[in-house]
Amino acid sequence: MMAGSAAEEKTFRRFLELFLREMRMPLQDTDPVPTRPVSDLLTEDELEGECLELCLQHLYKYNCPCSLAAALARATADGVLQMDMTPLSRTQEGVDFPHC
Repeated sequence: MMAGSAAEEKTFRRFLELFLREMRMPLQDTDPVPTRPVSDLLTEDELEGECLELCLQHLYKYNCPCSLAAALARATADGVLQMDMTPLSRTQEGVDFPHC
């Protein structure tokens, strides 16, 4: 991701510094997640959209610049879509995410 201008890059850096300072250490498996989908049951077709939506909601809570939020959400969704979802409980309707 390349910033469009020096001012935009400075804004991105400032946001990331503040965001990282605000965030705790990486989540452990036993920690509650910061945000959850509306439903714990998602189809594979819904996974990408839900991931993008949750990322954007979380980043906007911290006043993330829109273009940076979009890039971070896309990178996160791409990473999630590459993950092996077979360990998650599956039903005929979709993936049932365990409660944290």
